[in-house]
Amino acid sequence: MISINPTEAELLNVLIVEDDPDDVYVLERAVSRAVLDGGWRLRLQVVGNGLEAINFVTWHDVVNDLPDIVILDLNMPVIDGVGFLKSLRNSLDFRDLRVVVLTTSADRTIHRTALDAGADAVFVKPDSRDALDGIARSIIAMSPRRGGEARRGEHGGAHEALHPARSGDPIIRTDAIGDGPAAGTSVIELVSLRLREGVAEAEFLDAVEAATAFLKSCPGFIRRRLAKGAEDEWVDYLEWETRDAARAAASLGRSASGMRAFLRAIDDRSLDRRKLTVHSVVN
Repeated sequence: MISINPTEAELLNVLIVEDDPDDVYVLERAVSRAVLDGGWRLRLQVVGNGLEAINFVTWHDVVNDLPDIVILDLNMPVIDGVGFLKSLRNSLDFRDLRVVVLTTSADRTIHRTALDAGADAVFVKPDSRDALDGIARSIIAMSPRRGGEARRGEHGGAHEALHPARSGDPIIRTDAIGDGPAAGTSVIELVSLRLREGVAEAEFLDAVEAATAFLKSCPGFIRRRLAKGAEDEWVDYLEWETRDAARAAASLGRSASGMRAFLRAIDDRSLDRRKLTVHSVVN
């Protein structure tokens, strides 16, 4: 192995999406060993669920700082791993982002669901450190910075491993995302916000319930998720069938009775700071 001064080595940017602190700890260490053994520097960041991950990659795309590879758990709160994959792959901006699933499940049906949603590969979490180190090396090798391929086939798909259910063996995506005819387009809005000073969380959540009832009554509404992040920041995830539907709902919402308490509870300055719209194809 060629020894490279860490200060001169190229930086590899890895995002872990995992809600279990113990799993985060052991995975961080395994990834660190794999990257440093290869003579690279590592920037490793962690979020705890699919909604935080959507917000993370969308914002980091705006500032041109996407991760080189995402390591994703499936069973998470708010938005799970499959929900994250569907949102990610539906966006034309993120179809080439490498995402590898690391799961405790050996169920091939679950693996196939993840692959169909857009995972580049699926690994089963092993019981030993050596096996996890081997998986970490395989994952890092898939990074485009390492010259790795997503093992995509002729139409953008990939080749499936011979023994995908065995711990440590990858299951690789075999179908291309979005090959079939698109059913239309949708718009995902991600809004970061903070509460106005003096507004209690319970009061805000009551207002959220009333606002959600209004949004559900609007034409073109698909879904809404709300999650509390670090330092009292909230992330509001809204999905609409079209941009026009999103705009119409926003216009109606300014005077709708169901939205008043919600809008009064928000610090307007924080709401204006980051509002991100992702255009996506619905397969």
